[in-house]
Amino acid sequence: MAPGEIIEAIRSAVNQIDGVDAAYIFGSWAARYSGIDGPPPSDIDVLLIGTVERRAASAVSAELTRRLGQDVNTYRVSTQMWESNLPDAFTEDVRAHPLILLLNDFEVAYRDSEVRRIVDESRASSMRIAWKPGPPN
Repeated sequence: MAPGEIIEAIRSAVNQIDGVDAAYIFGSWAARYSGIDGPPPSDIDVLLIGTVERRAASAVSAELTRRLGQDVNTYRVSTQMWESNLPDAFTEDVRAHPLILLLNDFEVAYRDSEVRRIVDESRASSMRIAWKPGPPN
């Protein structure tokens, strides 16, 4: 499977988990994808930020491992811990290396139908304003 397909498969699975505010691929897989030399990654590390239940994270990890044929490990961090400036070895290490964004707060909000409706109406309105009929140039 191509790297882009792997990212989309993980993004799709993560999008189904309740309590995710943001998600990233990190570690050696993200580093190789970003062009940093090194040995081929033996697994894919996925950071889930929010109030994700352990059982949900484990289920997604197992399903992705089966689908991708490569170990997928999920790590959970609270939104407060991720956004705080408190010293934490894990989050500091993750932030110091390449990250591949899978999902962020806006995408989580966009899943809500009312937010989606407002965004879609805004896009449609801006398209109507941008296009003005007239004679061809």
